[in-house]
Amino acid sequence: MRFFTYILFFFFTTVLIAQVTPEEKAALLAFYIATDGPNWVSETDADPTNDWDFSGNVTSDWYGVTVTSGNVVSIDMNPTRNSNAANNLTGVIPPEIEDLSSLKTLRLPAENLTGTIPLSLYNITSLVTLDLARNNFSGTMPPEIAQLTNLRSLYLSGNDFSGEIPIEFTTLNQLQVFEISNNDFSGEIPIEITNMLNLRVLQLSNNPFTGFLYPEYGNLINLNLFHFSGNLITGSIPTEFGNLTGLRSLSLGSNDLSGVLPPSLGNLSNLQYINIYATSISGSIPPEFGNLTSVNTMLLTSNSLSGSIPSSLGNLTQMNRFSVKLNLISGELPSTLGAWSNISSFEAYENQLTGNIPESFQNFTNIKTLNLSVNQMSGELSPLFSSWTTIETLDLQLNSFSGELPGSYSSFTNLKKINLADNEFSGELSPSFINWININSIDIRNNEFEGVIPDFTTILTADPTGSNGENLKINGNKFEFGDFEDQFTHYNEQLFGFFYSPQANVNDVENLTSCSGSSITLSTVVSGRANVYQWFKNGTAISGATSADLVLNSLGTTDSGTYTCIITSTIVTDLSLERNPITLTVNLTGPAVNTVNDIFSCDLDEDGYTNFTLDLASIESQAVGLQSGVVVSYLNPNGTPLTLTNNYTNTIPNNQTVTVRVTDMGGCYNDTNFKLIATQPIVADSNSDVIACGSYILPELSVGNNYYTETNTNGMQLQAGDIITNTQTIYIHTGIGSCADETNFRITVEPPLLVGDLEDVTECGVYILPTIMNGNYFTETNGQGLRLSSGDSITETQTIYIFNQRGSCTEETSFEVRIDLLACEDSEEAIKSKFPNFFTPNQDGINDVWKVDQELFTLEGIVTIHDRYGKLLKQFNAVNGSWDGTFNGQRLPSADYWYKFTSLDGAIVLTGHFTLKR
Repeated sequence: MRFFTYILFFFFTTVLIAQVTPEEKAALLAFYIATDGPNWVSETDADPTNDWDFSGNVTSDWYGVTVTSGNVVSIDMNPTRNSNAANNLTGVIPPEIEDLSSLKTLRLPAENLTGTIPLSLYNITSLVTLDLARNNFSGTMPPEIAQLTNLRSLYLSGNDFSGEIPIEFTTLNQLQVFEISNNDFSGEIPIEITNMLNLRVLQLSNNPFTGFLYPEYGNLINLNLFHFSGNLITGSIPTEFGNLTGLRSLSLGSNDLSGVLPPSLGNLSNLQYINIYATSISGSIPPEFGNLTSVNTMLLTSNSLSGSIPSSLGNLTQMNRFSVKLNLISGELPSTLGAWSNISSFEAYENQLTGNIPESFQNFTNIKTLNLSVNQMSGELSPLFSSWTTIETLDLQLNSFSGELPGSYSSFTNLKKINLADNEFSGELSPSFINWININSIDIRNNEFEGVIPDFTTILTADPTGSNGENLKINGNKFEFGDFEDQFTHYNEQLFGFFYSPQANVNDVENLTSCSGSSITLSTVVSGRANVYQWFKNGTAISGATSADLVLNSLGTTDSGTYTCIITSTIVTDLSLERNPITLTVNLTGPAVNTVNDIFSCDLDEDGYTNFTLDLASIESQAVGLQSGVVVSYLNPNGTPLTLTNNYTNTIPNNQTVTVRVTDMGGCYNDTNFKLIATQPIVADSNSDVIACGSYILPELSVGNNYYTETNTNGMQLQAGDIITNTQTIYIHTGIGSCADETNFRITVEPPLLVGDLEDVTECGVYILPTIMNGNYFTETNGQGLRLSSGDSITETQTIYIFNQRGSCTEETSFEVRIDLLACEDSEEAIKSKFPNFFTPNQDGINDVWKVDQELFTLEGIVTIHDRYGKLLKQFNAVNGSWDGTFNGQRLPSADYWYKFTSLDGAIVLTGHFTLKR
């Protein structure tokens, strides 16, 4: 019985304990009313089991509520945090929320709550998670937030909070997640945030924060995510960011950052996402970024990056999105990037890239977007790129790509947009391109495409709303009416945009020459079954000239001019094709003929006959010039026809004249002559090899001989008198063709000698020759006289020579040694010589003051000046003092005056007199 009584007591006690307090229930009711509970999704749906029924007990069955041990420990109105899963909370958080004193989790993301966070909420010290993201809260973050000492996750992103982050916030040492992006917080982030070592997520993007990136952020070694984009941060990215080796996501874009990308970021071996865009960061992409082998997204757009893309980035084989668009990057795309088999988006447009697209890019088998527009790239597109079967956008506009578009690109069945405009592509478009079944925009403007355009009418179809913007842009190419006239009506009427005019001029430019009285036919050939022609002469329409051929009979000089033809079509409207101009010159005497150069060949056996190698195309080009519509023939001097071949032996010894006749379509002609000259063998001058010191001057050669730096008249031609400063072989060439001769000689230029160089010197009694590195001392020039050595004593004035010799190279300098007793400091005669005998203070700038001469050696002491009566007139320092001949501002007369000098140590006392002359 006692056991049964105990069980009943335990049961009723547990039931009592499980009920929340009246204060907590009242707090829930206040929350329910303040957030418009009756209109919550959970309250208005068909499921009443999770409604907040205040007539009964509070249980964990209530939507979003968790009750443990009689306390509400969690309110989670949106467990998935998705906007489409919100519970339609509106209104504000009531101050009674503080009565939920055991609350650990408060999650209200993606609702429609407004107002400020009540200060009472910060009294809930048990809170571990506070999620108010994506509402319409306003106000500031108060210092009282420091009371939430157990807080580990704080989500405030996507609201209207403002003000600065209080320094008290940085005392929340348990905090791991701090997300406040997309608010209006301002000021500088407290540097003390770098002491919050448990932080895993730091999301500060899209606020007007100022300041700079602290190097101390490198202390937050537990960070997985650091986003600070869309602020007003200045300065550079600290090297210390390389310490954040656990970082998986880094975003610093849209700030006023400058400097360069620190190579230390290459240490972030766990990084998967890096986004640094819209800054003033310059310099190149560090090769160390090739160590970021976990990166799948690298966005470095809209900066001032230069240099080339490092080949080391080929190591990033997980790359999915790569963008360096809108920078100053140059050089070629590295072939190593072909290792990016997972890449889906590659954007490098608006840079200064050169070269072609590497064939290794055929491995981009998952590519959807490739945009290399607005660069300086060139070359042809590889057929191997047909492996890009997933591509949806291909944009290569404004480059210099050339060649044909490979027909194998018909494999691009997912292609939606292709833009090849403003390049140098040519050739025809493959009919198989109609396999582009998902295409809605084809832009091939301003290239050199020609030929029949594939029938895109089944894939570029009508779109009444224009929502897909189907476009076909083929203008600025070499297309003619017949290339698309069968599809013209469909394109013109059904497509959102069809651009086909203008096109390039048709047919070749021609320069025709004829003579008076002859006939000529001018023609144009343009495809199309409904063409209309109109010929023009000098810009004026020719009446009745409305056929593809224009026949001109009985030509006169007045028929000379520039002829063109405008072709239109009754099917392809609004397109006019113009024939390239035909310039017709009607001469009284036939077509013009230019001078042809004589041709030489060596007659080795000197019999007057030899074989000539003739370039007939070159001969004809010389004779005809830019004319077209003419025929070239050859005649003997007597007017009989002459057949020339590429290998021709002259039939007239030594010197044979050949007549070149240029005949136009009307039978008019003009002649010119050239000669086949058999030349005799000749011998070139011969120079011996030479060894020169420093340089060598080329001597004169015989007439007809010339110097060259390479054999067979290649390299640079040199002249007699040119100075050779480098060791090399020089070639002497004379004659032409097989009669030419050549010799060569070697010039060895030895480096010039170094020789010691000493200044002139004056000594008291003896001068000791110093040590020199190059050369030897001599008493006479050119290594003559007595050879002296370092340390020798020179006791009399003389010139000393320093001479050096190596082979034929010599070099010499000299200096004068003057032995002068006046240079001796302890000589009474030398000391007295320092005191002038007179001076002339006439203010003419010459000898205006009396002072001690300090040349050769310095004399230190005190000088006093006296008149003949012993009156002291002046006292000054011997080193820098002087006397200008005045006393108390009055000029003294011409006379003798006395001086007294006393050295500083009193060892020298010297007196004398001098004259003042005016």
